[in-house]
Amino acid sequence: MLFFWRINKKIDEFSTSLADELYSQITPEMLAIANKKSDKKISINWDKQVHLIIMQIREYKHTHGLGIYRKARLHQTFMNRLEVHGFSKRLIKELNEHLLLQTP
Repeated sequence: MLFFWRINKKIDEFSTSLADELYSQITPEMLAIANKKSDKKISINWDKQVHLIIMQIREYKHTHGLGIYRKARLHQTFMNRLEVHGFSKRLIKELNEHLLLQTP
């Protein structure tokens, strides 16, 4: 039973670190300003960060051979951490849907 706990802990650490990295590059406040001013620089940075997250999740899923429940845990932990950082629920939902489609 402890083996499963350790795997879940690693998944949680990975997904939390992804969310923290995204937050360190782009904050919800920056996105709000970018939406008001139509700032392309922040939009490009957002797209770049999302692409990096997709690549990291693909690699992690492939390397660790995650099943459906662990994939769900990864995405749920990622979403929860983004919510803690103050991202809007709408943005989190859209981002998660995009990640789910890009990282089977």
